[in-house]
Amino acid sequence: MSQTPSVLLVEDNALIMAGLSFSLERLQCCRILGEVADGETAVRESERLHPDVVLMDVGLPGIDGIEATWRIKQSLPRTRVIMFTSYTTPKDVTAALGAGADGYCLKDTPIEHIALAISTVMRGEIWLEPNIADVIVHLGGIDEENGVELSKTELQILELIKARVENGQIAKQLNISPEKVANVMQRLIHHFMVKSEPEPINTEIEVPEPHEWLMTFVENLKNDNIFAARYLIEGVIGSGSTGAVFKARHLYMDRSVALKLLRPEFSEDRLIMRKFQIEATAIGKLKHPNIVGIYDFGMSQHGEPYLAMEYVEGIDLDEILEKEGRLSPTRIIDICIQVTSGLAEAHSKGIIHCDLKPSNILILGTEPQELVKIVDFGLAEIVPRDRKGNSDVTAKFLICGTPNYMSPEQCFNKPLDALSDIYSLGCILYESLTGIKIFDSESPGETLSRQCQLVPPPMSTTYSGSFTPKLEACVMKMLAKEPVHRPQSMGEVAELLRSAREEQHKDITTEISQ
Repeated sequence: MSQTPSVLLVEDNALIMAGLSFSLERLQCCRILGEVADGETAVRESERLHPDVVLMDVGLPGIDGIEATWRIKQSLPRTRVIMFTSYTTPKDVTAALGAGADGYCLKDTPIEHIALAISTVMRGEIWLEPNIADVIVHLGGIDEENGVELSKTELQILELIKARVENGQIAKQLNISPEKVANVMQRLIHHFMVKSEPEPINTEIEVPEPHEWLMTFVENLKNDNIFAARYLIEGVIGSGSTGAVFKARHLYMDRSVALKLLRPEFSEDRLIMRKFQIEATAIGKLKHPNIVGIYDFGMSQHGEPYLAMEYVEGIDLDEILEKEGRLSPTRIIDICIQVTSGLAEAHSKGIIHCDLKPSNILILGTEPQELVKIVDFGLAEIVPRDRKGNSDVTAKFLICGTPNYMSPEQCFNKPLDALSDIYSLGCILYESLTGIKIFDSESPGETLSRQCQLVPPPMSTTYSGSFTPKLEACVMKMLAKEPVHRPQSMGEVAELLRSAREEQHKDITTEISQ
């Protein structure tokens, strides 16, 4: 970082923004990179400018400062964020620090103290507004009811903070090292955050599948079901060969998330862990309405790797097909066009899904307003920008997938690109239109063999449905064994599907007029 810290100002009050910018420049304590007035722009500009410090208002239009802070800290962990607000309630302060803020200033703080806050967080220390010390004392639980009493050193530090003594002087007055002051400050925040956690809404977690590791994990949770100090586990969504997904609530953001954990044997493998981290970083940057977003990636205090993802309540396409057998051509076309939109965004960032199947396509809402969310990029392949192929890091996962929807090149464990996802989507379209899983057999090995060797029978010979020749031609082209014979991008698939939808509409109109 530069010697003079760069600062992004985030404030929706133009008058306050102007005064703040003028005063900081007058003190020459930092370099102002930009001024923004809403949360979304704050996140976007932070990712573009990479400021050393973001001075963040809480009450912003669109997403608030808490959400913006959370997103900035996920993508730019080295950027410091100081909350700059008039809010002093325990709930607001807890949410800010729980989201990863490095400091908390009030809007009536003297400008010299704001400058001091900037220099403090730049040293990697926490800055607290003196008035917040009273809140921490209250939430830290120095009463008998909470059963936690702050130490003498902690109380002394809080009193000095209230007296507006800066961290370096605190160390001198108490005759302790600056490092110990920083450690005590961190411990104070820990007291602060733990005491603000809400009461668990459900301490009984039902495990639907008898995986021994999953049972052990649930049993090892504390009585309050808190995981990684910030997630309240509320239930198991599902489990499989690589791990499990839980419904959880982020304690400080007050929102539900889908929390994905790897099985212990995977978490002990350095290559798989490295891949897990690469995927979390890459996929976390995908912002698309048809892709379930990733909020957080980390390790728990017990070394358990996890992903926190957007939680959505919907029904997956597999469940719909199981219930209805087949879908109308126009409905599945509309669904798949949304899938192509989301995957086109992923492919543009060099990310291949590698496990596209009906159960990974969530449907929210009802016809004709259904919204698609693509989930579980857990097997995703990160394709280097300068070449197509595998790296040592990704090679272990490439044979993984679901045989009914795997491309021939994936079955052969060959290098993958976007055309593999196109084949998988073709399998989904074929099944959705005919009610028949392509190349299905009792043996996964036999299914893989058929995927590699057999040409699928035309849909019209499998099921004499109401789909048009143009739609059938689109699906069969997507299912070409050789990638070069398939549509060459998700954008091209979308155009073919839109053209097929127009033909479907003409056919329906003709039937009605007759």
